[in-house]
Amino acid sequence: MLDTDSPKSKDLPVIIYESELHIVNDEPTTIFVKTPYKIQTGEAERIGVNHIAKVTPSGSEGSGLTSHLFTMHNAISMLNIRVKALSDYLQAVKEKRLPYEHNILRKASSLCNQLPTIDTHDFKKSYLQEYNDVLLVTYLASITKTSASLNDTIDKYLVSNEKQSKRRFYQ
Repeated sequence: MLDTDSPKSKDLPVIIYESELHIVNDEPTTIFVKTPYKIQTGEAERIGVNHIAKVTPSGSEGSGLTSHLFTMHNAISMLNIRVKALSDYLQAVKEKRLPYEHNILRKASSLCNQLPTIDTHDFKKSYLQEYNDVLLVTYLASITKTSASLNDTIDKYLVSNEKQSKRRFYQ
């Protein structure tokens, strides 16, 4: 339900109720009880909103995003190097250039078994949902930034128009 009693609160003006079954006068009765809630966002959503909605005096944007993307790039590069080393080792063992080390092969097998299968329907559905969420948040942040810019422009126009009308009035 929409809570219209607290317009100055920083929380969302929403109250969520949950139905509970209680025994009243020896009869089951459904009662609605106020339920606390917490809004959770994903990392991608926060990054998108921070990047687009962040306004700095110098006009530069996304410094937090740039450092985050640089960190992610380095992590992916390091992972790529390690996967390549493991692949080269397995290829050398297969070609009998290196001896079998059953402990290493068991760890590599265990690691491969932990990886999710990417071609499943659930993965594609989850990936598409995450992608759509990121796009939606990006669009909303863009609209928010555009609205703020439009509001600033309107304020400047009104101030300018007010000064011109005062000049006309006094002349």
